Amino acid sequence: MLKCCILFNPSTFQPFNFSGFFHSLFNYFVVEKQRNVRLLAAVLTICTMHLATASFAQTATDGFIMEKGRICIALPYQSSSWTEYWEGTLKRENLNLGEVKTQALMPMAAVGILNNLNVLVGLPFFKTSASAGSMSGHQGIQDLALGLKYRALNLGLGESKLEGFVTGMFSTPASNYYPDFLPLSIGLGSTNLSARGTLHYQSKMGLYGTAQLGWTRRSNIKLERNYYYENGGVYSSEMIMPNVLDYNANLGFYKNGLRLELGYSVMNTLGGPDIRRNDMPLPCANMDLSSASFLAQYYPKALKGIGFMAMGSKVLEGRNVGQSTMLGGGILYQFQAWNKAAKTEN
Repeated sequence: MLKCCILFNPSTFQPFNFSGFFHSLFNYFVVEKQRNVRLLAAVLTICTMHLATASFAQTATDGFIMEKGRICIALPYQSSSWTEYWEGTLKRENLNLGEVKTQALMPMAAVGILNNLNVLVGLPFFKTSASAGSMSGHQGIQDLALGLKYRALNLGLGESKLEGFVTGMFSTPASNYYPDFLPLSIGLGSTNLSARGTLHYQSKMGLYGTAQLGWTRRSNIKLERNYYYENGGVYSSEMIMPNVLDYNANLGFYKNGLRLELGYSVMNTLGGPDIRRNDMPLPCANMDLSSASFLAQYYPKALKGIGFMAMGSKVLEGRNVGQSTMLGGGILYQFQAWNKAAKTEN
């Protein structure tokens, strides 16, 4: 792996040393260019991870829950891409990589252990690629995610209701992927613990609003190098990963098997450096973003328990992230595994 770049310096050039001359030219035009490719490519990964996490968190952060004995299995597919990114707060193009694309297949499930308690599980598969340049994409299983979602508040307000949820999530790499290959790595390699609270109001007519606040504790990660620069040189193969605060608000409609939703979300990384001008990026960079999203979900009456969904999102503003656009769709299946005498609206 390239750790530094020595530029051609005319003041130290030795006359008639053709070997040194061509070596300097090679470093300047080839090695430096490759380093800039890494720099300009840097910011997809966190954005990709955010979108993937947001997709799984659609269960963890929304205002819906499976009743006791009921299971929902989902198989969504998402494709996100970007050609522009923010280097710190400076928005730039990336002509060396062209369009960077990430595809994800994300099987997940929610299991109603009790009427007020769900177990959540997800195991996504990622594939990355770039339309230009010589960097090869990665693919493989990313992080195993497990969680518990508890309905702590269920308050009737006339013909409407107000619900409150507390959710805890755990995720950890499920394969030996390499995190320090931005933006074509499939993950950041940290083990995460998150806690979040959600308030959900739903009217009799089907209109609803949801607000959510979450905090994620990220473990340090191991690199396959023993030096990196983060506001000064760090002689270590261990990288400290900053924690993350996120929040969102959604407005939607849910009735007779049809769910339509518009959302706005913010991710704020609590620390980390900006990408330095013409320098290699770090997985621990201070990556923030705000995004808008939509979700459509429908369970046809003719297909008992089978539903379909479509979703998308767009990064509106950011810091050290790519301005990505995501589109996706998938299939869902709900069934009553036990407690079959219970009546449920989900």
